[in-house]
Amino acid sequence: MKSITCVVIEDHAMVRSALVDLLRAQPGLEVIGDAPDGVRGLALLRVLRPDVAVVDVRMPGIDGIEVCATARSEGLPTAIVLHSAFGSAGVAETARAAGAHGCAGKGDHPAELLQLVFSASRRRSPTVDD
Repeated sequence: MKSITCVVIEDHAMVRSALVDLLRAQPGLEVIGDAPDGVRGLALLRVLRPDVAVVDVRMPGIDGIEVCATARSEGLPTAIVLHSAFGSAGVAETARAAGAHGCAGKGDHPAELLQLVFSASRRRSPTVDD
């Protein structure tokens, strides 16, 4: 069975490292890259074309919403799961409008983010209430 390929785009190094570790610990997931900002993250999406990207909503420069909207406008195949320190409910509508698969809060249980990643890899609607 093919692994689900993932990229993490997050400006805080400790959070990025924790997300990479969380995803790598899951059977069937393979982290193939990470980036500290939206510009480098978009470059990774264009070159690596992962199945799923976990992207921080608020980053300096190009934020996660813009990463998502640009990926959609360019026709990139990557499903994007946004995550936010400000709670998923506050950004869910904007995230959906930009073409995100879903949004998880950084304070949510890691299982919720993982559920969104697996759901996004199947290109199905999220099952959690954003």
